[in-house]
Amino acid sequence: MSVVLCATNLAVGQSLEAIDSPALLIDIDELQANIAAMGALCAGSPQQLRPHAKTHKSSIIADMQITAGAVGICCAKISEAEALAGANINDVLITTPVVGAPKLDRLAALASRVRVMTVVDNEEALSGLAEAAARAQSTLDVLVEVDVGQNRCGVRSPEAAADLADAIARYRALRFVGLQGYQGRLQSIASYQERGVAVRQAMRLCCTDRLAGWC
Repeated sequence: MSVVLCATNLAVGQSLEAIDSPALLIDIDELQANIAAMGALCAGSPQQLRPHAKTHKSSIIADMQITAGAVGICCAKISEAEALAGANINDVLITTPVVGAPKLDRLAALASRVRVMTVVDNEEALSGLAEAAARAQSTLDVLVEVDVGQNRCGVRSPEAAADLADAIARYRALRFVGLQGYQGRLQSIASYQERGVAVRQAMRLCCTDRLAGWC
C-alpha cells in the first residue's frame, strides 16, 4: 500500500507513531484508481461528472478529479468554494442556498474570478443575489432547487420550478442554468433495480413541459 500523508510538516513514509492528529492519510493508489474509474464512467456520455468536495476538502484532490475529466467541483458552502477556487478549479457549484448579505457579497466576488453556480428555491432570494452580483459587476449562474423526495429544501412541483426559472430570467445579473435535485437516501437502496426505479421517479419530479430541455 502506498500512503501519502497530507498534513503540515509531515513527510511521506513517516511512521504512524510519529504523526500528531489530526492528519489526513491517503492511499494514493486507491485514490487514483477511484478518480480514474469515475472519470471513465462518464467519459463519452451525456452525463458530466461534478464530484462533491465535502469529504476531502482538498484543492489538490479536486485538481486531480478535474484533470481526470470532471467539469467542476461541488461545495457545501461559500467558505469551501473560496478555499478551492483558482488555478485548475474554475467551475464551482455551491449545492446549498447562500443567505445573508455578507455571504452574498463573497459569492458575487468569487463569481468575478471563476464560474460560480448557486441554488435557490424561492423568489424572495433573487433580489439579494442580483444586488450582490451587480455590486461586484459579475453574473451569477443560478440553479432552481427541486424537492425530489428528500423533504429538506426545494420547490415542490415542476410548475413552481418553471415559475422560479422565469423569475430568475428577469434579473440582468442572474442567469438560469438548470435544475438541482438531491435524494441522498436513494444511495442506501441495495437492489440496483429498485434503486433505478426510485431514481427515475425522483427525476420525473424535475420535469415539466416548460423546462423540457433540462429533463
